[in-house]
Amino acid sequence: MTLLDLLLRYKQVIYIFTVIAVLVGVVALFQMPRDEYPTFTVSTGIVIGLYPGATSQQVEEQLTAKVENYLFQYKSVNRAKTYSVSKENFMIIYVEVSETKKMSMDSG
Repeated sequence: MTLLDLLLRYKQVIYIFTVIAVLVGVVALFQMPRDEYPTFTVSTGIVIGLYPGATSQQVEEQLTAKVENYLFQYKSVNRAKTYSVSKENFMIIYVEVSETKKMSMDSG
């Protein structure tokens, strides 16, 4: 006799499992935390700069270096984990914040 045959013969087992699953779902629904404005932590960011017509070296010297120097003025910017990519016409800086701050939406 297979499991399927047993379940079809003893339908009470299916009903019990169904009732247990519904009860667990209802309890989980009431226990689930609900927050209209949840808090979240921001620890990374991306800065993108465009410099049309410039070579990657010009972008590095005239744009990326200046933006990095500006960012590194802030104590919360982690210099070891922040890195940049300079290519023709644009640069991307991946900024890592060492002192994470919890951000939340104000409700009023």
